[in-house]
Amino acid sequence: MKKNAPNQFVSFKNNLNSVQQKGSLALKRVIFLLLFSLSIVHISAQSRNTVTPNVLDVNSYIASLKVNSSSNLKTKSNISTAQYVENLVFGIQPAVYYQSGIIKNYGENPVKLFTDVSSIKSMINDNFSRENIEIVVIKIDNTFDVNSKIDLLNFANLSKLKYIYILSTVNTTDAVVANMFLNYANQYGIFYKIQFSE
Repeated sequence: MKKNAPNQFVSFKNNLNSVQQKGSLALKRVIFLLLFSLSIVHISAQSRNTVTPNVLDVNSYIASLKVNSSSNLKTKSNISTAQYVENLVFGIQPAVYYQSGIIKNYGENPVKLFTDVSSIKSMINDNFSRENIEIVVIKIDNTFDVNSKIDLLNFANLSKLKYIYILSTVNTTDAVVANMFLNYANQYGIFYKIQFSE
């Protein structure tokens, strides 16, 4: 009687194909999971900064408030919002100057905070009168500052903050200033002025 010897070569080839198919399927699953994970990370990163602020130069910002003044509520003794912002920006107000950890107070209950881009993160931990701050004036002196990012979460402990004013000695545009901000959620009015050194 003749024994049928299994064809070991065919059996090996079938096993090899089976292993390759399983490996290929596993590789496809890994690639799919990797792409899926990366897309979730990308989407969550975008969702943290989905709103780009509408930034205008200071005069245009105040003019836009004047146009809308008929629909705006009156603030502080029936002064229109436009007049109030104009006084806050250009008027003499009690202020805090914060730069590189050095704090200088001028007046009681300051409503203005003057700082620069490099000092913003460190001011979170320093002790200064912040209860009444309504406007932060951020000085920009060079192109490095213009390309910096300002995380608005750094201002979360300024409970009365309404406006952020960029005062730049470097030529810039609305779009460039708008791109400086992270975590914007329509919580502040943001405007700027280019003021070249004399």
